[in-house]
Amino acid sequence: MGTTEDNRGISRRNFVGGALVAGTAMVAAGLTGCGSPRNSGDSSDAPTAASSVDWTQEADIVVVGCGASGTMAALSAAENGASVIVLESSPAMGGSGILCSGAILGAGTKMQKENGIEDCPEALAEDVRSFVEGMFGPGEFERMGDDWELMELHASEAANTVDWLADHGVQFYGPSQQPGQPVARLHMLHPNAAAWPPVIKPLVEDAGVDIKFQTKAAELILEGDRVVGVKTIDQMTQEEHCYKGNKGVIMATGSIEGSKDWRQKIYTLEQANVQCANSFNDGSGIRMMCKIGGDTTEYTAGAAMPMLYCDDPAPHVGWYTALMSGGAIMVDPSGKRFISENAPEMEMLLAIDALPERKAFALYDETIAQLPSVSVDKVETIPGFGYASIREFEERGGIFTGNTIEEVAEKAGVDAAGLAAEVARYNELAASGTDADFGRQTLGSGLLTPPYRILGPAKAQVISGAFGMRVTNKHEVKDTFGNIIPGLYAVGEGAHGLAKDYSTGTGGKMSWAFTSGRLAGAHVASL
Repeated sequence: MGTTEDNRGISRRNFVGGALVAGTAMVAAGLTGCGSPRNSGDSSDAPTAASSVDWTQEADIVVVGCGASGTMAALSAAENGASVIVLESSPAMGGSGILCSGAILGAGTKMQKENGIEDCPEALAEDVRSFVEGMFGPGEFERMGDDWELMELHASEAANTVDWLADHGVQFYGPSQQPGQPVARLHMLHPNAAAWPPVIKPLVEDAGVDIKFQTKAAELILEGDRVVGVKTIDQMTQEEHCYKGNKGVIMATGSIEGSKDWRQKIYTLEQANVQCANSFNDGSGIRMMCKIGGDTTEYTAGAAMPMLYCDDPAPHVGWYTALMSGGAIMVDPSGKRFISENAPEMEMLLAIDALPERKAFALYDETIAQLPSVSVDKVETIPGFGYASIREFEERGGIFTGNTIEEVAEKAGVDAAGLAAEVARYNELAASGTDADFGRQTLGSGLLTPPYRILGPAKAQVISGAFGMRVTNKHEVKDTFGNIIPGLYAVGEGAHGLAKDYSTGTGGKMSWAFTSGRLAGAHVASL
């Protein structure tokens, strides 16, 4: 994201390619409540004791969160004979698990075999190991410790998760190959990331899982040192309720991307103010676990980083450099340029976020559309389909087109007169070779050749948190002394320093969410 590589402007290429893998040490002292003892005497911040509450309801397992990891934990636990209560602060199932491109990583799946693709979990783990060794040297594995063991667990179980989802009726397209990966490992939810809740929700309900929507978890309840339940607040009535999990509590509450306060510990205030895609991932679940002594991992510059996205069905990321280097311009809804298009992507996204409507549009012409970086090179995943060029997004209807500037502007919702005037001005600047307005260094030949295209709206957004609790390979949460907190489990993005799994490439986050939930549900049900 941009060209700088410090903690305030790390590039997305380095972010995805390994900066997270080599993230700095967790700054526990900077986290509210982290490292607090499980029993802290008469302090008003002391955890709630089971002896002081009246249970509203109880089950074998209480799952907090109904996103990808929490839903799979609930379904897996119920299918393994456990009674389950799910607590979800939002009014619907899905969470951040319906907001991405829909890629799920898996090595050795039935779909791969049906398509003649030879792959296996061991190959995936070795590819990750080779990447990490090449980037940071073999000593990185010693530093990664338990997280590398979890990476191996993820690699070994990801294919089983894809097959498990398919057996439950979830539809996939692919497999699709990510540039740089040796084989096609991306199983694309079809038609998009939101495809799984309509399939899974009836199965969860038929299995007897009791989902309580608009119910926000507020505090973990202890019996001695053991977590036995959750205190909640009903979002509609503001009433408090307490739910008991006789076998355990599984936290699937996401990460910290919805908390400006927490993000400000990593970024500037300006970056921390960027809106997030899922405001329910406010870090409160992690704070609840920290309050009773839970340890965290991967508190780095890669966690909860703002990025530049476009609304579906346009490409999410990766288009900025390709279009801007080709001579495209960025305009606000009035059709006006507002910054040099040579600006690093982080500067661009913050400039967009500062606009009154917090959105902008990329305009380019046929000449730019024919450039290899636009027409041939793979950019990002099309939701439901896989990696593709920007031109392929256009062919699938994800980019506005028009034979005149006014026509394409009207389709995109940009002021037509304002854009036409701005293009005329830009063409004059391009002809002169000097951008007297914003100092752009590479103007190209101007925007002269129809048909014209508009990609957008583009907006600054935070989707991934990539910061969470330190857990064992059974998803048990550890305290700051390395001991297991009895009865407490964590899954998904808020567990084990998911940053490590970005080394698997696209689809790793979704794969870990589904996989960790499936495994944790089955394990706790077996106790």
